[in-house]
Amino acid sequence: MPKATANFLTIFLFALSLGLSLPNLGKIQLLVMDEAQTVPGAQSYLGLVPPSSLNSRNPPFGKEVLALSIKIFGDNFFAYRLPSALAAAFTVVLIFRGMLLLTQSNAAGLVAAGLWLTSTLAYLHGRLATLDMMMTCWMLAAAVVFLKSMKHTSALGRARWLWVACALAALGAAVKVLVLLLFPWFLFGLLENRAAWPLKKSLPHFFAAALLLPAEFMALSYQAIGYSLSQIPAEILRMVKLQSTLNRDFSGLSPWYDWFLMKGNLLFYSSVLPTGARYSMLCANNPVLWIGGALSVLLLPLFAWKYRDFLLSLIALMVPMQIAFWLAFKKQTILSYGLALEPWFCWAIALVLFYLCKSIFRSRWALQVWGLSLVAVSGVFFFKKLPLVRGQWVELRGPVSTKGLDETLPSQEFKDNDSHP
Repeated sequence: MPKATANFLTIFLFALSLGLSLPNLGKIQLLVMDEAQTVPGAQSYLGLVPPSSLNSRNPPFGKEVLALSIKIFGDNFFAYRLPSALAAAFTVVLIFRGMLLLTQSNAAGLVAAGLWLTSTLAYLHGRLATLDMMMTCWMLAAAVVFLKSMKHTSALGRARWLWVACALAALGAAVKVLVLLLFPWFLFGLLENRAAWPLKKSLPHFFAAALLLPAEFMALSYQAIGYSLSQIPAEILRMVKLQSTLNRDFSGLSPWYDWFLMKGNLLFYSSVLPTGARYSMLCANNPVLWIGGALSVLLLPLFAWKYRDFLLSLIALMVPMQIAFWLAFKKQTILSYGLALEPWFCWAIALVLFYLCKSIFRSRWALQVWGLSLVAVSGVFFFKKLPLVRGQWVELRGPVSTKGLDETLPSQEFKDNDSHP
């Protein structure tokens, strides 16, 4: 695998993702969904608006990044959404580089990255001023670094990269707490890799990093917006109680199992503007990613056993862990949890395809042909849904047609109201 080629593809994928996300990024002067909480939260950190209790629905670090963008580029919609566009570009790079770590194959990396780029869910979040794409980017960065630590040949190198992985996970958890799932995932990886890296050496590093870094980074993020150390525990407890109340009282968008049954299409309408226009956006789970990803996750342990590569089963493990998180803490699949799952689906599909081609076809062109075909099929779905996704929102005038959308959606989801259905 030529290093120059991999570096070129890394830069190309980063530029391609930005090219998809940046056009007309600030064109629509309207806050929808969680933008209505994250943007005022970031503005309040800069003193542009009064503080609001909604600012504390999540930890502050993600909104601090958004506030930095506003500080640099001004108080405008482009600045609000730029961090998500950049996070989306880094995410596709991480998907590609992570696959290189696992397979040493540029083709497999391009398959995984191509599948991610055909996700309407990822495209949408790359153009929204929410925390979800930032959370996904930090989560994946930590996972890639952890995989690198497991591949390292020296104990000192493993320890160093493990600390970096825990630091990235801690930063992600300071955006959204879902990233905390990485710490038990790291532990499973260390237990599985104990022959190469004895637990008496690995566990002290892990527990020190896992206990110290999240608390330290969370404290720093709260101190940056004026909280004292004595106030931070009470504020975190208030945030947890608020989030619990919101989750309990929220009727839900779509149950998690509906997403696997392909009923996870969510259509959001804005309220009618003074001009008589309104905007819609569609969040749809791509069946290639969700059905293919779920099936691939089931096959990965078989390839892990055949090729004696425990990292394959570790990749598969993250999917049921995330679903268990949904079951434990959410009665509905909100968009962020669907988004965080998709990179693992992209990896799983590309890994299964890589090992199938290696086992059956034994041709250097097999992976390219089958991978391109799979990405093309996924792309067909993306472009079919694109009219309701492109430009971030489509302007609507007159009667609204729901033709082509999931007919099982409740009719009240198409009423004119606020930013939520």
